Amino acid sequence: MSQNIARTKLLKAGAMIRPARLIGLLAWAFFLALVPSNERAYAADSSDRPNVLFIAVDDLNDWVGCLGGHPQAKTPNIDKLARKGVLFEQAHCAAPLCSPSRTSIMTGLRPSTTGIYGNLNWFRDMPEYKDWVTLPQYFRQHGYVAWGGGKLYHQAHGKFSDAAAWDHVYSTRTGAVPPPQSERYKHGLRPKFESNPILARLIDWGPTDHPIEANPDWKTAEGAAQFLGRDHEKPFFLGCGIYLPHLPWYAPKKFFDMHPLEDIELPPYKADDFDDIPAIGRRMGERHIKHIRESGKWKEAVQGCLAADSFADACVGHVLDALENSRYRDNTIVVLWGDHGYDVGEKKIGKLALWEQTTRTPLIIYATGKLPSGTPASGKICKSPVSLVDLYPTLLELCGLPENKQLDGRSFAPLANDPGAAWPYPAIITNSPHWLGANHAVRSPEFHYIRYSDGGEELYDVKADPLQRKNLADDPAHASAKAELKKWLPKKNAPHFGAPTKAGDNKPLKTKAADNSPAVSGVARFEGPRPKRQGLGMDKASLKLHKSPPLDENLLVGPDGALANVFVQVKKGVEDKEYPVPAKPAVVDQVGSIFRPRVQGVMVGQKLVLRNSDPYIHNVRSLSFRNRAFNIAQPPKTADREQVFRRKESAPVLLGCDFHRWMRAYVFVMDHPYFATTDAQGRFRIEGLPAGEYTLEAWHEEFGKQQAQITVGSDGAAKADFTFKAKEQ
Repeated sequence: MSQNIARTKLLKAGAMIRPARLIGLLAWAFFLALVPSNERAYAADSSDRPNVLFIAVDDLNDWVGCLGGHPQAKTPNIDKLARKGVLFEQAHCAAPLCSPSRTSIMTGLRPSTTGIYGNLNWFRDMPEYKDWVTLPQYFRQHGYVAWGGGKLYHQAHGKFSDAAAWDHVYSTRTGAVPPPQSERYKHGLRPKFESNPILARLIDWGPTDHPIEANPDWKTAEGAAQFLGRDHEKPFFLGCGIYLPHLPWYAPKKFFDMHPLEDIELPPYKADDFDDIPAIGRRMGERHIKHIRESGKWKEAVQGCLAADSFADACVGHVLDALENSRYRDNTIVVLWGDHGYDVGEKKIGKLALWEQTTRTPLIIYATGKLPSGTPASGKICKSPVSLVDLYPTLLELCGLPENKQLDGRSFAPLANDPGAAWPYPAIITNSPHWLGANHAVRSPEFHYIRYSDGGEELYDVKADPLQRKNLADDPAHASAKAELKKWLPKKNAPHFGAPTKAGDNKPLKTKAADNSPAVSGVARFEGPRPKRQGLGMDKASLKLHKSPPLDENLLVGPDGALANVFVQVKKGVEDKEYPVPAKPAVVDQVGSIFRPRVQGVMVGQKLVLRNSDPYIHNVRSLSFRNRAFNIAQPPKTADREQVFRRKESAPVLLGCDFHRWMRAYVFVMDHPYFATTDAQGRFRIEGLPAGEYTLEAWHEEFGKQQAQITVGSDGAAKADFTFKAKEQ
């Protein structure tokens, strides 16, 4: 009886189909006939599957109201979403750095599997992952349309955005409109960070006068909102990546006004916090936060971060409001996640560490009604640790898609339905830049365990010590707990993609042959006990990559006191003249984990060539105040890179490598050609200087500057020697 009624209704409905609709149905039938049977089944069923709104917020730590990381956080939209869905209170990244974390999310593979540990390595450059099916691609394969905008991978455009993985990319810009140049870096701290060019370039904060709608992050949110306002025939996977609160912390003024500077509360800080942790942990903690604390600018930094959080929250709210007002409000899964945490002074300034300040991040999953995996919980908190690498398989299960058995991650969909369900798995976090080796953390409900590449350990009872201040790793009472946590450490650590595989050259500077032609010449010497060249401060894992420990180049003193790497220039007497730019470029080569030469000059407009003769990947950055700072990634065997400085510098430009942080070189950007660098015998020669009176200046990075007055005769010759002494302690 019921079958006859259903058939009668179907016939009546068929009689009412319009011709255009009939043509559409015939076209759909033709399409299904062309699709393989297994894919046809997924496509035919996809119209009943839930949509996915996938919102990423860069560098978002636990400074959101619902997580309580800072008592003054104002994130009403994220908090509202948490009250409606499931808040995963202990969600941790797979890696505390943008690209490796996002690569893990999108591929479902841990960094220890892929070898993607840094921001300069792209997984599709690796033969084994060139055609890897990422999360949005998997949804596309199963009948979804996938749109992405903003920062979802490491970048919003170019190779690192994986644009081909999406049906359409609707936004390729990120962040906030910066203030005028005159209003930037007013904290005055930029020179303090010269040893970390990335931080020096990014660490700034302050309000802007631009309307909120003018900012790229808001435009990304608006692009997602417009998508939600349109009709779509297929279910969708919509990615929306908000860049803030990634540095710099620029935001419209109203968000700074929400956090008055005089009311700002500082994060908790313990001066002797690092006294009981291993050396690699102290290196991850790094030294730069002291400049902010000691300068009295810490409150400003906290205010900037809170303002950036509130601005990002407003962008998220714009998207969520659009969803609420759309036809998709009742059949869309919302996933909000940060790629990792960010420490604003508790232990460091930045990420790239294995403590919770840098690994913990918000994760919220919200859906209404019944899903293929069950009925999702509402307004609940899940206290079980979960990893962001698990998002890929979790979303497949929530949406009823077939399992992808190639993934490292495991689905925590059962926790979305029942946040209190048993979950025996800890979260695994990896921070393994190749200068520090393989380092991991294991976060269980009771403990946070860290294991460094040299065997150093940290263990914290997170219930008794949530700020991770007392290291229990050597406490016999916790030996069994530590042994259990060790079992979860990755059994295999893939080599760092692009990392060194053999030693480089570690020879001293070559001595130039003597030249007796007329010139301004002389010798730089060191007076006193000959200082010993120091081995570079590398960890054991990095040392294994070398035949012998590289020696620093800053104290190249010969047996007779001859001092190399002294830059000598004519300081006075050549002003207000124009000189031809040399056609021959200046060259900085990367050999044996050392920049060669250590010090040199280049004229304004002259090419500076960066060469990589190492079997290493290098990321060379400059810290320049008058010229645009550059960032050049150089994997092994890549072509030389060129750079041109457009303005003279009053101080040497520091070149540094993000990976090998002991690598330093100095480039003096000159507006005349009268300069030279001393060789291994301490000698220098400056040719072509016209007759006249001049001031010479000699500079050494360790021993400072000296000046000498010279008179150049008609033959173009003059003598000047410099003697340096060790600085008084």
